Amino acid sequence: MHRFLSIFVVALSFGTSGLDAEEQAGAQPKEVKLSAAQAELIGLETAYAKKTTLAREIWLNGEVTADQDRTLQVLPRAGGVVVEVKKALGDEVRTNDVLAFIESQEISSSSAAYLVAKSKASLAQRQLERHETLWKKNVIAEEEYLISQQGAAEAQAQLRAAAQKLALLGIDAATVDNSAPPSVSTRVPVLAPMSGTIIEKKIAVGDQVTDQTPLFRLADLEKVWVIASAFEQDMGQLAVGLPATVVLRAYPDRKFQGRVTWVSQVVDERTRTLAIRVELDNSDKLLRPGSFARVLIKVPMREASVSIPPNAVQRHNQEQIVFVDAGGGVYKLRSVKTNLKTPNEVEIVSGLAAGEKVVTDGSFMLKSELEKSSFGGE
Repeated sequence: MHRFLSIFVVALSFGTSGLDAEEQAGAQPKEVKLSAAQAELIGLETAYAKKTTLAREIWLNGEVTADQDRTLQVLPRAGGVVVEVKKALGDEVRTNDVLAFIESQEISSSSAAYLVAKSKASLAQRQLERHETLWKKNVIAEEEYLISQQGAAEAQAQLRAAAQKLALLGIDAATVDNSAPPSVSTRVPVLAPMSGTIIEKKIAVGDQVTDQTPLFRLADLEKVWVIASAFEQDMGQLAVGLPATVVLRAYPDRKFQGRVTWVSQVVDERTRTLAIRVELDNSDKLLRPGSFARVLIKVPMREASVSIPPNAVQRHNQEQIVFVDAGGGVYKLRSVKTNLKTPNEVEIVSGLAAGEKVVTDGSFMLKSELEKSSFGGE
């Protein structure tokens, strides 16, 4: 196939390019002409030169974690013994769902303390009313009246504190007031403070807990973080706001888009790396905390005058060249100068204008044909 194409292309090049006598004598031909069939045969493809912002690509290793701003430790309202656990690890819950029950003696003692405080407040109020009447009749001194007033205020404050303690335990003070004798359940429910997923469960039936014992860890996984590690040579180029693409082993053909939202100011002394955070939408719940991730950060280098795909540029006779699609199956050789380069783009600083169409796939074949033509002419 190559031999046939070589002969055909050389014949067309010399026959249709309008070479002058000097070029006919052995100068390098400057264009190649192909039919549609020949272009298809070599898999020729083209792309437009365009203005763009070149970006350096930095690959980092990372791990999916729960959004710490959307993660809560669930503590019990009161200490006691766990008598029932209603939710398991991984369960989805809504705000105020019951997660567990705790048998607590604090309810009995708090109810009793409330009733005592209520009785003292009632007594102090009656005494204040009596002393106020006597003071107005000049039977007692004002100082005695003021002492009664202070005592009534203190009793009311103690009553409010006792009622608030019951409220923290999930008990309405009116329930205690209306029960004669008081018969409040000693089972305290553990409620979900928000909607989310249970990502950690630390209790079992029979456990003794206090009001400071973590029972569950709950996370809203609608959004997740990816914490990645950057090496020292890349630290100066990473900044908040840069676009990031995350790839997981579980979904190798899918790319998750996000942005860098935090760059640590401290280098890890053990690994000599810098932590960065990428936030991702996880409404479809595909991203699971603990998963390994690869993170691609694109760092803009500068505005390029013109850029084209790297495979459009070939080296020929100590020059860098491209083939410009002139239309009608004619592809003209053009010398160019390049500067910055990324895996997907190369900057052209001279020799090519934005909007011109260049050969990408197949450019090496065109260069080979020109070299053969030049060699044959010599």
